[in-house]
Amino acid sequence: MRTLVALAAALLAGTASADTTLHYTVLFQGKPAGAETAIVHADGRVDVEMSYRNNGRGPDIHEHSRFGADGTLVSFDVKGKSTFGAPISESYTLKGGKAQWRSQADHGEAAVSGAAVYVPVDSSFEGNAAVVRAALRQPGNRIAALPGGEVTVKRVLDTQLESGGQSTTAVLYAVVGRDTQPDFIWLTAEADPRFFAIVVPGLARIIEQGWEAGGDTLERLQCTSTTAASRRSPPRARPRAMPPRRWRDAAGYSCPRSLTCTRTRTTGTCCCRSQEGSPPAATWATTTPASRR
Repeated sequence: MRTLVALAAALLAGTASADTTLHYTVLFQGKPAGAETAIVHADGRVDVEMSYRNNGRGPDIHEHSRFGADGTLVSFDVKGKSTFGAPISESYTLKGGKAQWRSQADHGEAAVSGAAVYVPVDSSFEGNAAVVRAALRQPGNRIAALPGGEVTVKRVLDTQLESGGQSTTAVLYAVVGRDTQPDFIWLTAEADPRFFAIVVPGLARIIEQGWEAGGDTLERLQCTSTTAASRRSPPRARPRAMPPRRWRDAAGYSCPRSLTCTRTRTTGTCCCRSQEGSPPAATWATTTPASRR
């Protein structure tokens, strides 16, 4: 009897410590164009490989994250290449209340005394979901962002999907504060939700493997709900901008030496101005880096 109990305990422990592998399909205009694979380890590590091509261009991402027992991101490292082939090398660590980050675009450090989440310049789609989960764990679904600003997540709607005799609930969230307009992402409905899908209406879908047929439903619901919300909502103030910095080839180009860049970190919208504050040349007034997918 003791042997059976010990064996059962060992089997349960082995099940609890098993890694989870999640597969996602990247589609452009309904056609497979790449994939993302995320391996979630029992010790808090998450390893992601992502690659896709659209019109011959696309990023290759090799990403490694580690989360504490409370879900706090304690380290992040991503390498690879951007959509147009520029190198990606970015890292973040949180240790002893001190956060440090470095990318091709910027570097810095900050003392962290409360809840905060690092918002990468470049990341996988799973990396985007990690930012949302961090906000969902906080009161009001709001969290301070590093290097600056804050992220607020709002639940928009949920829907039930059926595929191959299985069902799942997908929840649409609006992510406010990362850009001048909300971003949208679909997660599952569990207490610790996993990334499920991102829909760019009329262009692209990134969706958990096996649920591709549900993409039409997700796109229809997302378009309907976001259009209705935009009609109801008054104009929103711009999020706090990142401090001026020089853009250093993170997306395959550099700003002219006479210009510095102020941009929203997650979308990479880059507004260049002269160091003296005078307006820049028209061709540099607003530029979107290729590394943003």
